[in-house]
Amino acid sequence: MILRAGEGAVASRRLIRPGAPWRPFRGARQASPFGSACRGLIVALVVLMCSSGARADSDATIAEYRIKAAFLLKFVGFIDWPAAAFDRSDAPLVIGVLGGETLGNELEQIASGRQVNGHPIRVRRLGRGDPSTGLHALFVGRTEGTRLGAIAAASDAAPLLMVSESETALAQGSAINFVVVDDKVRFDVALRSINRAGLKISARLLAVARLVQADPS
Repeated sequence: MILRAGEGAVASRRLIRPGAPWRPFRGARQASPFGSACRGLIVALVVLMCSSGARADSDATIAEYRIKAAFLLKFVGFIDWPAAAFDRSDAPLVIGVLGGETLGNELEQIASGRQVNGHPIRVRRLGRGDPSTGLHALFVGRTEGTRLGAIAAASDAAPLLMVSESETALAQGSAINFVVVDDKVRFDVALRSINRAGLKISARLLAVARLVQADPS
C-alpha cells in the first residue's frame, strides 16, 4: 500500500533565494526544542523542494545534487540507529557515496565540521565492489542503479540507511529514493526497508515525503 504524504509541502519558487546559505539541522532528540526543530526541518525541506530547473544543464545538475546532499544530511538527523551501530556515543556517523561524484563533492562541503546527535559526520567514497561495512548511510547514484538489489542483499538486516535516485530503487531494497517532479527534488520512503535494517524514522520526516510505502509484514 502506498500512503501519500507531504501534500501541503509544495511552496512557491519565490521561496528560493539564490546563493542563500544552507542552515544544517542541529539535532533531533532534544526534549523541549524537538517541536521547533521538526518545524525547522519541514520549512527547510519545503524550500529545498522548490528548486528551479531554469538554468544551464551543468548548473542545474550541480544545483540538483547540492539539494540532494542537503536532504541526505537532514535525513540522518531523523533516523535512529540501534546502539550497537556505534562503538561509542561520540563515534562518527559515516555516510558512504557510491556512483555519485557530484553529490559526494557537495556532501563533503556541507558536512564538514557537522554533528548529528553528538556524532561527527564522515563521508566515505566507495568504488564498485567496496563493502558497506562501517557505514550508517549509503547513497547509491543513478549509474549504480542496476546493482541496487545486489547491494541491498549484501547489507541485508544491517543497520544501514540506503538512499538512491533510481526508478525501481524501492522495489530493490532502498529505503529512501529521490525523485524530481516538476523540477523539484522530492523523495519517497519504503518502511519495509527501514524496518528490515532495524532503524526508526521520525514521523516528521515521513510527513514531508512525497510517497510512503507501508510495510506489508
